[in-house]
Amino acid sequence: MEGDLKALRALYDIREVLTDLGVEMSRDYGVCPLPQHAHHNFTASFSVFISPDGVQRFKCHGNCGLQGDVIDLAGYLWVSGYHPADPVMLRRAVDALQARREMTWSLPAGQPKRQGLPQKRYLDFLPIGSEGRAYAHQRGLSDHSIELFGLGQDRDYLTIPAFTNGKLMSIKKRALKTGMRYLVEKGSRKSLFNHDAVKYARTVVFYVKAEIPAMLMTQLGYQACAPGMGETSFEEEWRRALAFARIVVVGDNDDAGVRAASQRAMDLGGLLKFPPGPFKDLDEWILADQTGARKALDTWVREASA
Repeated sequence: MEGDLKALRALYDIREVLTDLGVEMSRDYGVCPLPQHAHHNFTASFSVFISPDGVQRFKCHGNCGLQGDVIDLAGYLWVSGYHPADPVMLRRAVDALQARREMTWSLPAGQPKRQGLPQKRYLDFLPIGSEGRAYAHQRGLSDHSIELFGLGQDRDYLTIPAFTNGKLMSIKKRALKTGMRYLVEKGSRKSLFNHDAVKYARTVVFYVKAEIPAMLMTQLGYQACAPGMGETSFEEEWRRALAFARIVVVGDNDDAGVRAASQRAMDLGGLLKFPPGPFKDLDEWILADQTGARKALDTWVREASA
């Protein structure tokens, strides 16, 4: 079972689980979201970090004092009387984590409910700065793509807005240098990046891991979309939006990427593909060998269309 737990820990990110639930995190800290915590104030006592053994963990430095990994987080949230040393409860926590899309959870009494994004918030990060533009170019994006997708810059982060039916749903922030690799603008909600371009498409649509490869695919003339809150996020509305398309799911060449892409291919009834072995992910492959990548992508299009 330990091998399965290790794989599960790698598949789920604590911040993404909390974001899915509407819990706001500022970098590595936030108000403790656990129901066992008595909220007399809203001091950011909850932290997320990588422990020396390489496992992502959380710890509340406030009155509940709870700590653990992403499975323990699910246990404390959804398993009554959870204790990490109890194998039965641990199994229930695993089941709850894997089924969390179908579960509901209320924030502790008194904690503010999450508000949606102001619809013009993404404009506050425009025009993109020189560092943001240089980073986008480095990742293979053209000036046309930068403008098309409304990319902006918030200090040391590239801002990537996502819309659903014309409504701003989320703004993801990608670190230009060091620091937290990704942040999410307060008020963001789960979204399918490039939703409006692929909604009800009757052609081949590539479902890829993240926004940058989706933009690269669009730049090459393909239709592409990506989950906007991490590769494990999924909403039933996305299935409806993609109902008429022939889906090709492209995953990363690592354990977490394989598992996430395999699940999504089953969810969407899509063709499952991966970049050639030397490349970890789709965008690395496109940047290193655009001619070869396009030949393979065209082959996948024909396979999905057959």
